[in-house]
Amino acid sequence: MNKSLSLLLGGFALLAPFIGAPAWAGEHEDARMLASQCAQCHGTDGRATGDIEPLDGKSRDSLYSDLIEMKYSTDRGELMHLQAKGYSDQQLCTIARYFAHTPPTDTSPCRM
Repeated sequence: MNKSLSLLLGGFALLAPFIGAPAWAGEHEDARMLASQCAQCHGTDGRATGDIEPLDGKSRDSLYSDLIEMKYSTDRGELMHLQAKGYSDQQLCTIARYFAHTPPTDTSPCRM
């Protein structure tokens, strides 16, 4: 294969993941990985069953606010407070976006 064709095909290979995908697709995959811990109790789609609070239908701002409150709370007896402390503020923002099904925007209060 000649060098020009090789470079052209290599360029297409690098761009392939981005063609036809939303600009925030990479963040969505990162968010899915971060949210996997939450999904154990709240479900992968946020529709928990039983006594666990569902996350589906809550706004990104509401979820983020709740997570930040838990992270900085001095209450050490709650499992969620301990879970939230393990994430950075930006990771909590990403998790909130994931469960709210909201792509990142410049107007997001949790944008860092």
